[in-house]
Amino acid sequence: MRLLSKKILLISGVVLILLFYRFFTNEFSFQLPSSTKVMPTPSATLTSITGNKKWVLLGDSITIGMGSFNDSNIINNGISGYQSSAAVGMIDKWLKDYPADIYTLNFGTNDNVCNKKGNMATYIINMRSLVSKLKGLGKTVFIPTVPWTSRTEFCVEDKNAALEDSVFTDDPNLRGIDAYTLFKNNPSFLNTFDYLHPTKEGYAALK
Repeated sequence: MRLLSKKILLISGVVLILLFYRFFTNEFSFQLPSSTKVMPTPSATLTSITGNKKWVLLGDSITIGMGSFNDSNIINNGISGYQSSAAVGMIDKWLKDYPADIYTLNFGTNDNVCNKKGNMATYIINMRSLVSKLKGLGKTVFIPTVPWTSRTEFCVEDKNAALEDSVFTDDPNLRGIDAYTLFKNNPSFLNTFDYLHPTKEGYAALK
């Protein structure tokens, strides 16, 4: 009887592990390890990476799941919960740890700026500071639009308007992929558990 109970527990454990794996690979793809090397989100004008150029993708939990596992020249350094202010504090370390030719800055979703004009100004100052630092070192920089979500507390429209007025107007070449329009036109690309992080299909569309 005791042996039978152990076998039942073992089988149950295996089933739970398989269910856990399936659920998380389908629904929580953004929780890949931050050190995973993946393809980044290119801008509309950049179609490929040539030679041995290195590309580092910096951002939050939405960033972590982007791409595929087929290019060792691409490093994903997305970190769950990160805001632009944290990125400003870490950029020197990242430059040392991940030297590259191209950097994508995918920050904004976690910046708490809604209904707080001062915080919106801080967000833009942070983004411009990051761009200035990277471009001052001769790096190519891309900034995707803040991804659309139906959750109004993230006020992504306001953030994107601020980026347009205060960042992209200064340098249109900074424009990365338009993640806002992509998800607004395809809401099914967002997971239903939070309507914020992309599904596998959503991440595939970001390549």
